[in-house]
Amino acid sequence: MLLREIELDLTYQKNNEAIQRLQDCKRLDYMEAVKQDYEVNWKEMRRKFQLMTHCMTSMIERIMKPIHTKDCWKILIECVDGCIDVGYRNLLGVHTIQIAFNKQQFFLVSNLEKKKMVINVVLEAIKRFSDIIDFEVANIREACIEIKRRDYTNEWFWKKSCTEKKKKAQVKIIHDVDDVKIYIVFSEDNNLIQEKLLLCAEPDERSYSLFLGEISWISPNEIVLISKSGDRYICNNGK
Repeated sequence: MLLREIELDLTYQKNNEAIQRLQDCKRLDYMEAVKQDYEVNWKEMRRKFQLMTHCMTSMIERIMKPIHTKDCWKILIECVDGCIDVGYRNLLGVHTIQIAFNKQQFFLVSNLEKKKMVINVVLEAIKRFSDIIDFEVANIREACIEIKRRDYTNEWFWKKSCTEKKKKAQVKIIHDVDDVKIYIVFSEDNNLIQEKLLLCAEPDERSYSLFLGEISWISPNEIVLISKSGDRYICNNGK
């Protein structure tokens, strides 16, 4: 089995005061009050956290060398503000571990500091994992070191360049904390002509990958990116 995913999750922590208020004011039973507390006070924050941390975890997945395992396809790191479980769980191939984490600080710091916090959490998790699992995690550590060397910038070129006589166009993707930006980079004789922002998407592969269908020239100065659903996004190099 191949390790394919690394994810950070903001594990739900009950707000007992809010739950009690829901029971008192709305006369809900305990389980229904807990469900409503999650929906109102946690669900949106959890999703926001997953998206914000994904720029670094997806970069690890993209650049790390393959890791073969017996039964693990995903590492899930539960970020907990308080006491943590010291062991780990294997849930149908998802190896889950808890790490102490200050969520209030995370949402207040700059995007660069958010990225640093994510990488530090991953490094802490694999340090603990290395003593209790049966596969090697050195490739994750090496990927984290490489991310630091690249100043936490998650950018790459999608597919090979598209050529029209001496001109070339290529899609560049920059995956940041808040969004994914898709650029068209124009060059001629290997010299950069122009780099233009084509569109922005949610920072999740399931969102931005929908735009990545085909790319082709439609005129000497225009390139079109055709999404998987057939939508066309045209970019002109301005010449």
